[in-house]
Amino acid sequence: MGKRLVDKRNRFGIRKLSVGVCSVVVATCFLGVTTSYAEEQAENSEPREERVETSNAGDQGKEEKTVNEHQEESEQSSSAISEKENRAVSQGTEASQPATSLDEEPEIADYGPLPSKAQMQYHREELAAFIHFGMNTYYDREWGDGQEDPYYFYPEHLDTDQWIKTLKDAGFKRTIMVVKHHDGFLLYPSKYTDHTIAKSGWKDGKGDVLAEVSASASKYDMDMGVYLSPWDAHSPLYHVDTEDQYNEYYLNQLKEILEDPKYGNKGKFVEVWMDGARGDGAQKVTYTFDKWFDVIRKAQGGHCHLLG
Repeated sequence: MGKRLVDKRNRFGIRKLSVGVCSVVVATCFLGVTTSYAEEQAENSEPREERVETSNAGDQGKEEKTVNEHQEESEQSSSAISEKENRAVSQGTEASQPATSLDEEPEIADYGPLPSKAQMQYHREELAAFIHFGMNTYYDREWGDGQEDPYYFYPEHLDTDQWIKTLKDAGFKRTIMVVKHHDGFLLYPSKYTDHTIAKSGWKDGKGDVLAEVSASASKYDMDMGVYLSPWDAHSPLYHVDTEDQYNEYYLNQLKEILEDPKYGNKGKFVEVWMDGARGDGAQKVTYTFDKWFDVIRKAQGGHCHLLG
């Protein structure tokens, strides 16, 4: 009994040993086959990868060259387009926008004129005051008929400093002095007519309202304009038969005012007003505006506005 048990144990041990050895052999074989297969795959794959890399390098070079060419063409095209756009934008900006600085005259656009420096300044000032003081003040009329007596013009307490300072304090940037309205009476002593302040008893006929207003404007640095009515109900020259003489008469009055350094703000006027108003029954005199405008420009330059 004991012998059989020993034999049985021995046989069982031998079987376990045999199974173990076989397992080791199989595992070794399997590992060897796997390693061999992996090495073979590695050896086979290396040249292919090199070929692929070589091939890809060539293709990549071609692709890079092609991409670079396209990029260069695109950049050149974009540069050309950008240059055209910049020129167009630049031209459009120059043509469509007025000068922002009043020291630069704007260019004229193709579609129409732009405001000049003087026009821009005029609109930015916003406030201008007319001073209408003359024979109508003493006759209590809006329009005179030219038959008024200068003797009654007597501004005993005239204070032009008060006028100009009040306007300046109120925010006005310029004042337009009515030197002659339709009645033809002049607020300065003209040598071309006797219907002037020189015939007034004020200051023994030596008064000059235009000179006093000009002195005040210079004192307070107020820009000045002047209104000189083309229609003159007093002048015997205001007739179609003598319109050439009348136009010369009016032109001489413009010169007396605009070329005399004691008139205006330090001798300068920024505005000249003249209009086409005429009363019922007045002669239809044709005015030589072009000649008048030339005299104004020569005397005061391009900064002076012509209004009416």
